[in-house]
Amino acid sequence: MSIDDTDVLARLRAGADTVAERVFDPDLVLAGSRRALRRRRSWQVAGACTTAAAVTFSLALAGPVPVPGLGDVTLPGSEQVRELFGLVDADASECAPPEPAVRRTPVEPTTSLRPGITFELTDARPMSDCFDVRRDAALPGEGLSPETLTDDGTFWRAPTEGATGSDSHVLRRVDPFDGGAGDPIAAPLVTPMTSSDEEEYRIGSITPSGRQAAWFEIVTDSADQTPRRIVLSAGGTRSDSMTDQDGNSRSITEIEGEHSSVLAVTAQRVAWRQEGAPAGSTGVGSTVEPETMPAWAASINSGRPENLAVRATAIGADDDEIVVAVLGEQSGDTLTTAFTSFGDDGSETTVLTLEHPRTTYVQLVDITDDVLTFVLAGGDLVVVPRTDGLADPEGTRTITVDLGDSGVDSLFSADDTVAWVSGPVAYLVRDTAPSRAAGPDLVRIGQSGPRERPMVGLAGDRIAWSTTDGSDVTVNVGTLLETGDLGTGEPAEREARARAVPAAPIVTVPEDAVFRTYD
Repeated sequence: MSIDDTDVLARLRAGADTVAERVFDPDLVLAGSRRALRRRRSWQVAGACTTAAAVTFSLALAGPVPVPGLGDVTLPGSEQVRELFGLVDADASECAPPEPAVRRTPVEPTTSLRPGITFELTDARPMSDCFDVRRDAALPGEGLSPETLTDDGTFWRAPTEGATGSDSHVLRRVDPFDGGAGDPIAAPLVTPMTSSDEEEYRIGSITPSGRQAAWFEIVTDSADQTPRRIVLSAGGTRSDSMTDQDGNSRSITEIEGEHSSVLAVTAQRVAWRQEGAPAGSTGVGSTVEPETMPAWAASINSGRPENLAVRATAIGADDDEIVVAVLGEQSGDTLTTAFTSFGDDGSETTVLTLEHPRTTYVQLVDITDDVLTFVLAGGDLVVVPRTDGLADPEGTRTITVDLGDSGVDSLFSADDTVAWVSGPVAYLVRDTAPSRAAGPDLVRIGQSGPRERPMVGLAGDRIAWSTTDGSDVTVNVGTLLETGDLGTGEPAEREARARAVPAAPIVTVPEDAVFRTYD
């Protein structure tokens, strides 16, 4: 039996289910499409934000990233992020080793010293607060002089201007960190407390050494007249020989005639330079060259003056020795200067004999166990290392700083560090550059205003310097840091830790272990 295809198709159609007609609402379809689009865009924004956050976080962890044309780019907060995850120390970026000062090619020397390391003042780099000095305090400058700094961070303070009565005759040793006025550790003796109101009294050239100091006490009939009486005095806090039974200071000797304002103080003696001989002294010539003055020293205990040299151009001192620059004889266009050390133990040693042009002389000098430092008038500042008490004129580590026309106003040395003031800027020479490269470095400490002279002082590992802002003077007190010492560890150690690769674990194999191999 055959069945026609048409019949089959008709039967199938007759039995098929009826499909309902589908009617769409255009508004509902459009609303649904818009909701789907909003959902997709929300997910896209969330994904983009997540990606950006991940990239930012990665860059923050990576630290400075070099970007062509922009240099190293550091994201804000990256240091904190890396510190949080222990990837870097908190002070690493702030305490990056500074570039050392540029060294100049030594020029043909004008003295008998062998050319060593040469700087120019313009080569000095800014001082680093974490490689050179840790700032301990910034104090109001009224009544405080950085030049009176002691090795424990205290200062000597003269009576304030306008002080009357007993306060006008009291010298104090002040600890600036305790906020007090300081203890009246020395009461000068130059005039009785009942002196005439017409007399002008002042204290000058306070020079500390350890826990004691020496100074000039000056009395004039009025402020605009020459001194009527000058007395060299000394006082301290832990030396009974320096004070009388009432706690007053000891008057060492009276100064007659013109004198230098520079004092050199050791643990036992005070040295000064004076034009002409004090009353009652002998052995001092009457003809002295204008730039030279006889150098004298007196024991703090006995007060008896002793002539050190006749043609002295400069004096300086360490804890236990006085150095005097003594002008020698002229030979053609050359002069000699002998740097002689007078020890508190009675020793006398020629530390260095220098040949220099006769047109100049040693204007300032200072000494420590490590270095001899001097300044030639109109010339250079020179730092010569000492070995076994003697300076080495052939040493390649001799430092010469070309001062140009700036000159030097004051000079201080402590160990192998030298500080001075040239014009409106205070400078520091450190024996070794803080970048861990061997060799000295020249540092610019700070600068004063155009009408103010900066001051600087060194004592042990302490440093103080003044800065001005308009009429406000600030005395900064800090601690000299060892080379590369941040107070939180040696930079080289931190760098090594940052780059260190974990070592492979050490495995111990028993002697009777059996090893099997398989094909």
